[in-house]
Amino acid sequence: MIREKVSEAREALLHEFDDERSHHQKMMSDYARLQQRFENLQGDMQLLRSPAPDSLPIGHQQSLSVNDADSVISEMSDAGGDSFSLDGTQTVRHVSFY
Repeated sequence: MIREKVSEAREALLHEFDDERSHHQKMMSDYARLQQRFENLQGDMQLLRSPAPDSLPIGHQQSLSVNDADSVISEMSDAGGDSFSLDGTQTVRHVSFY
């Protein structure tokens, strides 16, 4: 009887641990994807601050939509990030896992 209860509790803990691990892995992959998008947007912002696009050689001209930045901000908000900025002075201070 005690062994059964211990075995049930062990199984429940293992199941909970697996759930927590998969949730954590998803959060880490989401964070890595958002971090990559943030770095890409920083590069785009740097391009916008550089010489006028018509002075760049053809093939080096890129367009950046404000919607791209809004999309990252929205995703960071959805992921639970408290704050960040596009100029790199402040990064995500807190990501909640629940």
